[in-house]
Amino acid sequence: MKREDSQKVRSNQKLDERIRDLFGEHEGRFGYLRIHQELRAEGTFVSKNRVYRRMCQLGLKADRKRSFRPVTTNSKHKLPVALNLLGQVFKSDRLNQIWLSDITYIPIAGKWIYLFAIKDLFNREIVGWELGSTLETKHLLKAFENALSRRGFPKGVIFHSDRGVQYASEDFRKALNTNEFIQSMSRKGNCYDNAPMESFFKTLKVEEVYRRKFNTIQEAQFFLFDYIERYYNRKHSALAYMSPVEFRKKNFA
Repeated sequence: MKREDSQKVRSNQKLDERIRDLFGEHEGRFGYLRIHQELRAEGTFVSKNRVYRRMCQLGLKADRKRSFRPVTTNSKHKLPVALNLLGQVFKSDRLNQIWLSDITYIPIAGKWIYLFAIKDLFNREIVGWELGSTLETKHLLKAFENALSRRGFPKGVIFHSDRGVQYASEDFRKALNTNEFIQSMSRKGNCYDNAPMESFFKTLKVEEVYRRKFNTIQEAQFFLFDYIERYYNRKHSALAYMSPVEFRKKNFA
């Protein structure tokens, strides 16, 4: 065997070993793009195509089960709606400047429960969340209370969401006003107006929800708590491969 070929074989063997380790550490959640990000964060600079080829060679494929999607947004109401203050410009230069929120479904024992989540746009941190067995506004209010408590009850925050009845409800608008928040809403039927939340939910579904069968809301709570807390420590390309918490500490030490 030529020296160049021998070096290539050894290089592939070393890379394969680390890819297997990362794939196992994340329980088969990560596809080649996420594995590539993890390798890069560790200081292993190889191309995405090479990672893809090696994973194909190793037979490693992320589990991406899908299921029926119920409707979580009811915008057919006559409640007041707010203007879209973001216009798909998802940029923030400080903590607690813009919070985003949305609701998604979680399958459980043949029915659905719902995740109400709130994200700080600046560092991508999920600052508040709540699981509910219904789409009632009380679950959104609980997620909002959790976010306020975590972030020290900030004032003047822009709170952006879709036009769902929960966000337009009198109780939630009162909670925003009491805490001096400024409400912003997506245009009707335009999911791209809240793209960062859609992205978070997609990642959550692929890496956690579609891989499991939850039997109780308590079981879902356990695994989602674990995932979301570890999500804080996940490397993000939008944050120069720092985690949301690392990014916050670096900018506000």
